[in-house]
Amino acid sequence: MFICPTWRRPQKLRRLLEAMRETETTAPGLIIINGPDCLEEYKSVIELRPSNWEWISLETNVGWVRALNAAIAIRPQKEWYAVINDDHVPITKNWDALMLKLIGPWNLVTCLDNSREVQWRASGPLIAGGELLRTCGFFMPPCNWHICGDDWWQLVGRAFSLWRVAANVRVDQPDSAIFAMDNAADAKPDETHESSYGDFWTQVGLYHRWLAEQGGDIMEKLRVVLQANGELKERQEGRFVIVK
Repeated sequence: MFICPTWRRPQKLRRLLEAMRETETTAPGLIIINGPDCLEEYKSVIELRPSNWEWISLETNVGWVRALNAAIAIRPQKEWYAVINDDHVPITKNWDALMLKLIGPWNLVTCLDNSREVQWRASGPLIAGGELLRTCGFFMPPCNWHICGDDWWQLVGRAFSLWRVAANVRVDQPDSAIFAMDNAADAKPDETHESSYGDFWTQVGLYHRWLAEQGGDIMEKLRVVLQANGELKERQEGRFVIVK
C-alpha cells in the first residue's frame, strides 16, 4: 500500500489526489494526517481520495519517519509498501501500476522526477517489498525525524542490486522549496519543509552515527537473509528499466 504522511498541507494533498485521479491511480493507500493542524480543511480534501485509500489522524505531529514506520506496524503483512509525499504530483498515466510491475518481495522501485539529482537519488515515490522491510524492521531508519531514508535505501539498493528505476514513469515535486528557489528569488519554504529540513546537519549526524552503530549490522543481516532466500545477486545489475 502507498502511505502519505501529511502536516499542514491540505491544499498540496488536494493537488496530489487530483493528480492521482487524472493519472488513473488504482493502488491502495493510507493518508496519515500528522496531528490536529488544519484537520477540518483536511477532512474536505480527503473526500477526493480513491475508494481503496484509508485515512487516519494522529494526536500529534510525529514526523515523516515515525508515521511511515507506524503504518507498517499497523499493516504488518502487506506484499509491498510505498511512500508518496503530499507535495508529489504524478505525471505519467497509470504510474503506480507501471512501477508495481517491477516490485517483488525483496526489492525497491523508484521513478523519475524533476530534480537535478534524479540520476543518483531515490526520486519520487519509493516502493519496497514487504519481505525486505520486515527483515530490516522499519520502512525508514528510526534515528531521524524526516531525512536520510533515501540515503539508506540508495546504499542498500546499490550494494545488493535491489533497486530498479522505472525510466518511463515520472512523478514530480514541482514546488518543493529546493526547486522553487531556481525560479523565484522570493520563494520561501513552508512550515512543513522547515520542520523536515530545518535541523539538517544534526539529523545527518544522527543518521551516520546510527549507520555506524546499527546500520552495518542490518546490512549484514540482509545479506544473509537474501542469500538464504536465493535473492542475493551474483553480479551488479543496472537500475534503469523501461516498463512495458
